Amino acid sequence: MVIGAVLALFIGGRESSPTSTAVNDCMASKEDIEELQEEINTASNTGGGIVSLEPCQYVISEPILLKSDVHLKGAGIDQTTIMLKPVLDNGKKNDHKIIETESGAKNITISELTVDGNKEERKSLINDPHAHSIDIVHVDGFLIDQIKIIRSASASIMLYNSRNGSVQNSKIEDSGSNGILAMQETKNVAISNNVIEHTDHQNGIFISYQRGHSSSDIVIENNKVNDAADFGIEVGHIVPDGQEQHRNIQVTNNEIHRATNAGIAFRTVSDGVIKNNVIRGYGRNGTYGGDGIFVEGGFNTSENVEVLDNEVIQTFQSGDANAIYVTGMDRTLIEGNAVEDSRGNGVFVQASVLPDQIITTDFTEGKRAFHRVEVKNNSFKNNLKNGIHFQGDSSNENVIEQNTITGNGEHGIQIANLNVGNGFLIEGNEISGNKQTGISVYKQADFQIAANTFHNDNKQEYQVSIVEASQSLIENNPSLKEEDIYLENTQLITINQEP
Repeated sequence: MVIGAVLALFIGGRESSPTSTAVNDCMASKEDIEELQEEINTASNTGGGIVSLEPCQYVISEPILLKSDVHLKGAGIDQTTIMLKPVLDNGKKNDHKIIETESGAKNITISELTVDGNKEERKSLINDPHAHSIDIVHVDGFLIDQIKIIRSASASIMLYNSRNGSVQNSKIEDSGSNGILAMQETKNVAISNNVIEHTDHQNGIFISYQRGHSSSDIVIENNKVNDAADFGIEVGHIVPDGQEQHRNIQVTNNEIHRATNAGIAFRTVSDGVIKNNVIRGYGRNGTYGGDGIFVEGGFNTSENVEVLDNEVIQTFQSGDANAIYVTGMDRTLIEGNAVEDSRGNGVFVQASVLPDQIITTDFTEGKRAFHRVEVKNNSFKNNLKNGIHFQGDSSNENVIEQNTITGNGEHGIQIANLNVGNGFLIEGNEISGNKQTGISVYKQADFQIAANTFHNDNKQEYQVSIVEASQSLIENNPSLKEEDIYLENTQLITINQEP
């Protein structure tokens, strides 16, 4: 980031305080705080620079207002602390932000300090949509680096209609609402190498649609999110019918532990990647949206999303959440993931019904259809329901290929269409130890079951069950005999097994 002439501006007039959290028990005076804002104004008006704070505690009544080309730099995390005074002089609860930006500002930096929202003394403002600690509003060019935010009443960091910036190398603890919240047109933003510990409400990281505006070119990587009250990481929220998709979203190499709902959620995202993430514990209550990885088209069909090489392990012993859930998507690739111990399905791909059976431009029958979903080279182990479950509605051209599917509580693979789907390839899967059948197909046309390996560990009556299906081929599946195949109300089924 380019900043103008560097100004080293140290605030003096220290007072000692036995209650200060700064390392040297320094407490900034009222005059210091007034001078701080003057120095920010001067720096911005004269070309920009660094406004440096001493290792003190600054207890403020009104927000610090950052302006263009200013770098607000503390003496270090837990060395410089900016705390919001909980009650104003008139006795009113203080609902101000702690640091906010001048609307339309450019090139703003905040680094090397701690921000304390003092939420225990402002309980009425917890989860208030306006009581954020740091507000970056209509800013082009920003960097938040090496800070700590504790006890925010609402979101710890709010990015509003801002672009070309980074939030990095920072820690957020005990946030009253979202750890990091971005709304409206957030563009070209990276959120990386942060630790978010516990939110009372909402998500660890939330990139949200709002009022006709979606986000694009977002990178969320190398973050750790623990004990989020809702989603660990959510991109999207539900975009209304016909509104712009969130696009070019990359969520990679994050760790999410014990999210109350989904670990990672894409909601109306197109052209996105969820890759190399570790999710342990998700969907505590098993409600809709509580899956390990949750990908939905909402009221619009989304497309071109890849779910790659993630580790999704359930640790909660409650709810019925799926490890990976997909609905309302076109061209979705689920590949290389390791899934264990979900209390639902390993992968659940569904043509679900819109709320109140709403009819939209894309979903004219009120169902979130899907097409061209590929599930390849994954491992599904010991899931309470099915390893892989497709529940379609005339869906087309889906693929289940080269997966290892073992020890699941129901079927290894279940295809159960609401209306007949077309064009399904089930090939090269290793299937063993599932309590019901290895593969179960209901209401499907033009499908092929080929070169799958079955291990009859539990001595199921049938390895393959096909009901109300047509125009299909079963061939070259090692160890699968014709007597292991159950057919009912089927036609034009060709069985061509090697001897």
